[in-house]
Amino acid sequence: MNMMNTDQHIIQRSECNLNEAHSTNNGTIISNPTDQLNVIGAYFETINAPRYLSIGTRIQEFIIDKTKELKEKFTNERQNEITITQFSETNKSIEPSAESETCSHFCNQHQIDKIINKLPNKTSFGIDKIPNVILKRLPSKITHDYTILLNNCINHSYFPSTWKTAKILPLLKNDKPPNKPSSYRPISLLPTITKVYEAIINNAIVSNCDKNNIIPNTQFGFRRKHSTTHAINKLLSDLNIELSQNKLVGATLIDLEKAFDTVWHNGLIYKLMKKNPYIPHKINIHHININI
Repeated sequence: MNMMNTDQHIIQRSECNLNEAHSTNNGTIISNPTDQLNVIGAYFETINAPRYLSIGTRIQEFIIDKTKELKEKFTNERQNEITITQFSETNKSIEPSAESETCSHFCNQHQIDKIINKLPNKTSFGIDKIPNVILKRLPSKITHDYTILLNNCINHSYFPSTWKTAKILPLLKNDKPPNKPSSYRPISLLPTITKVYEAIINNAIVSNCDKNNIIPNTQFGFRRKHSTTHAINKLLSDLNIELSQNKLVGATLIDLEKAFDTVWHNGLIYKLMKKNPYIPHKINIHHININI
């Protein structure tokens, strides 16, 4: 692993054994396999961090304060055992009744089975060591228990910390030199049950956004029944309309590097609060797989 002199902060973060490294005029060569993985991990940590454009500004402080208030509210509700609904003999956790909109995001066993069946037939696994192919072969009794477990998690606004812990594998990018940390792409392997739980939460959020027309029609990425083909058709349609009127047309194409890795979570949560104040209360913000 070749590290340039400008990469010394990554070496320091990795805490690798420099006694086994070889210094050169341009940097450091790390040959120990464990140290190489630690260096790659340290590099991933440097890119998986928000990039603030408003450091020290009033808007940043305001958003941090608002999301902190929200977190404290949910923490207080957890401590006082305030739940979304009360499970009982007439409102069982296996299939809670949708007595109000706040109960509509619970799941039933049929939905759990459907989510599990849609998981890809992969044999890779996270820290739970349970691959998707095993989950897809579970008997009905187990998915029944999973449904009860997940509905109780939702009801208590609880996302187990172990379900947020992923196994990270560095995957070499195509046509990239293997001796540079930047040549590797991090692959995150979460526990299989996490994927099911996230799908339930995502379905509830997307359903709420669609119902309240929060996402504009010009948003094509990561939406059901939308694709890049629709985006191209929209672009060509707009171009043809303007050109048919003998107008000049210009386009600005923007690519945000590492947008997912560097998203500002507090800012994202605040946007959810502004777009629809009901969302954070319907789906406890602790469900989001982050720490705020």
